[in-house]
Amino acid sequence: MSDKKSSVSIWLVIGVIVLIVLLFAWLTIADLWGDTDVAAYIPTTNFIQNMQDLRIF
Repeated sequence: MSDKKSSVSIWLVIGVIVLIVLLFAWLTIADLWGDTDVAAYIPTTNFIQNMQDLRIF
């Protein structure tokens, strides 16, 4: 019974590693093609100050 449990965790680790490799490949290709249009980014202090001036924050 313990052999089956260890084989499941081995496949889980292999699957996670494959997904991480695919994620890095996807991000690398997107960066090389200049297609890094993402909605999440860290706003700078200047950006926050401008938003406060506009009374958005």
